[in-house]
Amino acid sequence: MRAVVCQRKPVVPRWHQAFLAMLPVIETHARCVFRHLDAEARQETVQEVIANALVAFVRLVQLGKVSLAYPTVLARYAVAQVNEGRKVGNHLNVQDVSSAYCQRRKKISMERLDHFDGPE
Repeated sequence: MRAVVCQRKPVVPRWHQAFLAMLPVIETHARCVFRHLDAEARQETVQEVIANALVAFVRLVQLGKVSLAYPTVLARYAVAQVNEGRKVGNHLNVQDVSSAYCQRRKKISMERLDHFDGPE
């Protein structure tokens, strides 16, 4: 008995091509803004900016406002979101002292205790 394999074409949303056309501008803007980071942190942050821009673009598509989507504006918005600590798919928890969002909002900092001498 042979198994029949059915291959389907992947379904690509209509807005996909429009976002891919904007992607180089968004990525370039993010790389320029975060050029001060080391290579690994910069790559991670640029990917976070792209994800954030995609979410914003899809929301504009859902609202029927694709004509308002410009790559530079999306990039600036996504960079601002990332700088605020807003990651795609994560909730911000102001009660979690170890989160960067809480530390920034409540103006607190965490330090390692093993870096201090006994007399200090």
